[in-house]
Amino acid sequence: MDHIPSLLSPYETPPIRTADDLHLHWRRLMGELGFATRCLWVTILDPLDLVVPTLPRLEDLPAAPPEAVLRTFVHALAEALGGADGRWSVGFLLSRHDPPSVTASDLRYRDVLRAAARAEGMNLRPMHLATSDAVIGLDVAEAA
Repeated sequence: MDHIPSLLSPYETPPIRTADDLHLHWRRLMGELGFATRCLWVTILDPLDLVVPTLPRLEDLPAAPPEAVLRTFVHALAEALGGADGRWSVGFLLSRHDPPSVTASDLRYRDVLRAAARAEGMNLRPMHLATSDAVIGLDVAEAA
């Protein structure tokens, strides 16, 4: 299991400008790794790349991405953030139980969320996966 950095409040979190910044942010938020169900977590960043103090999530998701649900969720996020003005950005993290490596299902979630965000004109940050062993970036990952 990797090192757990100290959790910061949203008001103490420095701007998240790079993929490494986002990875560190997710690692802080996930704390002790280990998840009973599959969840999709969302971090919202304002136009200054600061974390908005909310952490929406979808819980108890199936292994196969529920595409209509995910598209509707992304659409609702886009609407809540004022549409596709390019000022706000969103990062997704999928958490689940084993296996510890990236699966085809994880990559399908990534692809569905990317397509939905693109259709809404949202600024999407790199997607991550949290398992019982680590937090992994999914943008360059391949299924094991």
